[in-house]
Amino acid sequence: MSLDHAGSLPLVAEKVLHGLQRDLGDEGRPGLSFIESFMSMWPVRYKRLSEAVRARHEVASMDAVLSLRTSSKMLGAERLAALADELEGELRRGNHAIATDILVDIRICGEATMELLETHYPAAGARQ
Repeated sequence: MSLDHAGSLPLVAEKVLHGLQRDLGDEGRPGLSFIESFMSMWPVRYKRLSEAVRARHEVASMDAVLSLRTSSKMLGAERLAALADELEGELRRGNHAIATDILVDIRICGEATMELLETHYPAAGARQ
């Protein structure tokens, strides 16, 4: 997958998000809790990822990028998950300059994703 392809993906796939809420039951409350958690963890998650990649700490970088990718996929944050995939690939190939550049895309995408979630799920954003 290329960065161009990642840009063509939705910030959040509503189908996945609604499926998450349906699967968790309780009229969406557990789903809303997951969204709240995802949103509240974003600043720390990005900081941890950015610091690990910039320090070239392989284990911490992989742990942080896999955490971001997994949680993004669970939520339906497809573009963020795709960028995390790209970052993981560059880290595995040892392309630290490219990996550092991808961090900018991840930050911008993450912020846009949080804004979208806050717009569609204001109760989640209010509890952060």
